[in-house]
Amino acid sequence: TIVTNLENRRESISGVSIDEEMVNLMANQHAFAAASRMLTAIDDALDTLIKRTGIVGT
Repeated sequence: TIVTNLENRRESISGVSIDEEMVNLMANQHAFAAASRMLTAIDDALDTLIKRTGIVGT
């Protein structure tokens, strides 16, 4: 179709593949989510450690 041809021409001129950029975006989003979960786990562990070391006599 005409639209597909125009999109292909635009991509070849700009040198940017929208599909490839979307894949990169999704990979970065997953990496960010994993890093966020890791920081949450570390925060929870530190919170538990601080609370337990602050209690005397248990």
